[in-house]
Amino acid sequence: MEKTYYVCKYTPLELLTAFGGECEILNNMPEGFDQADQIAHPNICGFGKSVLEAVLSGQVKELVLVNCCDTIRSVYDLLEDMG
Repeated sequence: MEKTYYVCKYTPLELLTAFGGECEILNNMPEGFDQADQIAHPNICGFGKSVLEAVLSGQVKELVLVNCCDTIRSVYDLLEDMG
């Protein structure tokens, strides 16, 4: 099973772990936002762009996003549009 990454303290880690998931927080800062800048609006904060960059680079296969802020909702919408 792949690691399941999360970005917010409101993520139900206990529930994911109960289903056998191995959870890890996604809090690394990439060298740049080359891929994220191509699909995201310039006003999305650096944190949102770092999440996008991690997904687009292939580092993250499983990601749980909760409805905690506008940036994460925008990241979700962008990722959903990409399939």
